[in-house]
Amino acid sequence: MKRLLSILFILMFTVTLFGINEQSAYGEEVITVKSTSLDNSSILELKNNRGGDANIDSVRIWLGQDNSFKSFKTENGWTGKFEVGGKVLVFSPQDSVKPGESVKFGLKTNTENPIINWKALDNNGQVLQTAAVLTKQSDTDKTIEINQPTIIAINDNSVFRFIPERPSIGSDFRIIGENFIPNQNIEFYIGDQMVKLIKIDGDGKFISTATVPNDITSDRTKFVLADSGGTEKEISMRLMNTENREISRDVKILIEHTDSSVKRGETVKLQGSATPDITLTLTTKNKIGKVLDINTITTNFNGKWEFDKIFPNDLNLGKILMEITDGKSTVIRTFDVISSQLINIESAQKRYEVGDEVKFIGTAIPNSQLSVTVKDSVGVEVFSKTIDVDSSGNVNFDVEIGDGYTEGTYVLFAFQGAEEAISVVGIGVQPEPVMIVNTSKLNYDAGSIVDLNIQGEPYSSVAIVVIDESDQTKINDSIDLDVNGNFVYEIDSKEIGTGAFTVEVRHGVSRDDTVFTVGLSTGIGAIEYQTIKNVYAPGDQILVIGKTANSVILTVKINDPNGLLFREFDIFSDRIGTFKIDDFRIPSNGLLGEWSIKIGNEGNFVKEVFTVETSSDIIQIKLDRENGDYNTNDMMAISGKNAVPGTTVVIAINDPFGTQITELRISIADSGEYYTLWQIPKDLETGTYDMFVSDGFSDNSMEFIIN
Repeated sequence: MKRLLSILFILMFTVTLFGINEQSAYGEEVITVKSTSLDNSSILELKNNRGGDANIDSVRIWLGQDNSFKSFKTENGWTGKFEVGGKVLVFSPQDSVKPGESVKFGLKTNTENPIINWKALDNNGQVLQTAAVLTKQSDTDKTIEINQPTIIAINDNSVFRFIPERPSIGSDFRIIGENFIPNQNIEFYIGDQMVKLIKIDGDGKFISTATVPNDITSDRTKFVLADSGGTEKEISMRLMNTENREISRDVKILIEHTDSSVKRGETVKLQGSATPDITLTLTTKNKIGKVLDINTITTNFNGKWEFDKIFPNDLNLGKILMEITDGKSTVIRTFDVISSQLINIESAQKRYEVGDEVKFIGTAIPNSQLSVTVKDSVGVEVFSKTIDVDSSGNVNFDVEIGDGYTEGTYVLFAFQGAEEAISVVGIGVQPEPVMIVNTSKLNYDAGSIVDLNIQGEPYSSVAIVVIDESDQTKINDSIDLDVNGNFVYEIDSKEIGTGAFTVEVRHGVSRDDTVFTVGLSTGIGAIEYQTIKNVYAPGDQILVIGKTANSVILTVKINDPNGLLFREFDIFSDRIGTFKIDDFRIPSNGLLGEWSIKIGNEGNFVKEVFTVETSSDIIQIKLDRENGDYNTNDMMAISGKNAVPGTTVVIAINDPFGTQITELRISIADSGEYYTLWQIPKDLETGTYDMFVSDGFSDNSMEFIIN
């Protein structure tokens, strides 16, 4: 007895099961048992091992000396009762426990970590196996619950298949599974024999290999995947006999040349050679190894093969890997997925001079309105226009660069519905690559990959900073752009969480930023908003402020007076439900009449209207800052319209005492628009200043503040 207690002490922290006078009517261990506990509560689990032919029809349990039962709990379909004065528990099921199945019993005892004696019997009362189990303390704060859901790794949508579809006795084959519970383990059985343990990937897929044992008959055989909860998926088939197989010489897999880059939505024909009459598996992965899809093909009698690979429109930009394998050898082909941009507009020359007319040419979506905007080197909008694109899709328009325009790199922004594009042109200088960052969409699902598409000067080093809504830095990194000045930076959203994020990219003095969200839902609550004004003039900026549910995605649709969709884009509400639109401007040649703006999603859109009217013939004046606040030494952009063509616009600026401090003169072109820059002297007094503008036919004025 002392020896037995010593053994128990040694095994207490390392072993779950040991036998005391273990007996089995079948001469082998047909039942596996384990017991875990938390304080005085224990869970005893009996598993009827696969491969046996007997069912468990009753279980008897009793404790060692100096211990007794306080209560018990059974799984659904089982009944229990005390016998022998409460010292023995007898459990009986409605349905027998078949091979491969298990049952759990909950026990409450007077002492912790009890030694539990058990006996399993069949429907004839014959003992299948009897032993004792040492209860092991649970590693967690909770023990396994009775009647818990049994879905561990396999669900109703889980499927698996083989390559080749019908394996042969003694041969290797591949197992491909999809729609399983991610990051779990499953057992793979051939007949009643467990062949291997398979690990499921993080996306619920797996690829594994196995060998059909030589001692398997060619009769119908079951292939089973089973998880620890007892859920199974099964394929039953007759196996091919190796004697009936035609043995061919193995040939190394070859793949013919393909372009290194591919656009989203394109189809690429892959072709090559391999061993005749075998199955090839083609697996598509992103650059971090996540499986995107799996396809199979069979080589021809001469070993030739081909496959049309479709690159979906919603595929993230960046590197994609194609693995092609026959189970023995593998080849890999890498593709660079680039944007299938639908708007492509460039200036006819890279450089123009002040006073020139810049010609833009290119293509856009046929039979659709195109909105274009040009901004100067400091971000001030100097041109906007709406163009009706005909069935050819060709685009051709001019932008006049007046004498008052500054030198530098100008940026063209083009929009058609949800599509957009940019290009650059130099005025007085060679254009510099602008730093641009954008994402393929505004909102990403939680756990998905966020793709940041970065453009800039080729080979330049770019700093990347991502901050959340609480101004906490989530990512601080740097990358090098490629030979074309591009880079796709991927973020695993699991590393940054959910919410709204701002990303800034910087190279020297060049910078850009954008916003994306993770895990936000589509708005379903009430939506309230309004435009700041009801009437606008061509060229005016539209400002919209509204409120809805907290942290939701909303779609914005703006239609012109003809009812045609002019712009479509997504926005989001912040953590208190407010949202705004401040980046839309009526084109300078925009249609007059009633425009509409709709904000919402699916069937829940709220519509508001505003009117676009021509302004009077009086000369107009506008500053680049809406609030009119400036500091000394700031650069002020002054623009306007409605000047008489061929005249000279005179701009006079007076200090707070009415004394003129400067006068600016601008020659007016045919459009009647003007633009110039004025650097505020650093020695000016603070206060409210007046600006007067005149073309000799009309005049206008406005105030601004110098702080």
